[in-house]
Amino acid sequence: MNKTDYKDMWVFIERDGDSVLPVSLELCSETRKLCDASGEKLVAVIVGCISDGELQRVLDCGVDKVIHVTGTGYDYFNNDAYTNLFTVLCRKYRPTAVMVGGTINGRDFAPRFAARLGTGCTSDATELVWDPKTTDIEFVEPAVGGKMMAVITVPVALYQIYAFAKPGLKRSESFFFKLVLLLGLMLFCIGILFAYKVTLPFMLNFLVTLEGTDYITASISIESYINLCLTMFIIFGCVFEMPLVTIILAKMGIANPEIMKKGRGVAIVLIFLVAAIITPPDIVSQCFVAVPMCLLYFISIFLSGIFYKPKTDDDDEDDEEESSGEE
Repeated sequence: MNKTDYKDMWVFIERDGDSVLPVSLELCSETRKLCDASGEKLVAVIVGCISDGELQRVLDCGVDKVIHVTGTGYDYFNNDAYTNLFTVLCRKYRPTAVMVGGTINGRDFAPRFAARLGTGCTSDATELVWDPKTTDIEFVEPAVGGKMMAVITVPVALYQIYAFAKPGLKRSESFFFKLVLLLGLMLFCIGILFAYKVTLPFMLNFLVTLEGTDYITASISIESYINLCLTMFIIFGCVFEMPLVTIILAKMGIANPEIMKKGRGVAIVLIFLVAAIITPPDIVSQCFVAVPMCLLYFISIFLSGIFYKPKTDDDDEDDEEESSGEE
């Protein structure tokens, strides 16, 4: 392919009725930066009727040219019509790139006309970068759905929470707050270790054994594997926080051990239901998730009996005295 045969960058201007969607205007602004770096022209592709006011909003984003297509069947989104239209336009004018917003309609027809043109189609980019050496556009995407960054920033976020709350805490409250953060981090790590050593091997074994039939073939990628692992790590890390949450709620007088004992039957059913949703459809994986959750629930009942502090009238009087003192 000769890159010199292609020129200009297009942005599809999607509308909701007569109003231009904000995502299209954002794309125009981002593509304007690419055009300034590459020397290309920014072209807005508008399909259907548009008012002068909305057209001016598009032009204010730094658009150099406008391709405006009107006619029967273009006033409202039609997958086949838009796919055929962009296929014809791209073959005729040969744009360097076509930017389409990640809306329901955009995700529907953009891959279709890209497939007809025999070109690539990427999605969920958070940044567009022009590489002057290769004259290519680099699409920056969040690693495995952003889960990696979420896991990395958890320790920093916990410290920021403590630093924010520390000035307003008493010495005993500050010690309890530190203990909660430390215990929470430990339980989260234990949940991750359990998921990695116990749950994931059984789940992966089940998924791989599905390859035995003629019409099912395993297609494993690094991204999908890491995505699955991080998802399970986050789920089990949060599940193993159950005892800590119970301690906090018990000290606040919310988690009543008697109520938790009476509702343990309903809780067990809900636990197995959640386990069935987040695991592959086999009973072994479901039990490997549900049984630890049930054990954690019973441990939470035991801890709530130790730390439960029902709110008394004296606490209400102290609250009233503190509020009156502040006044």
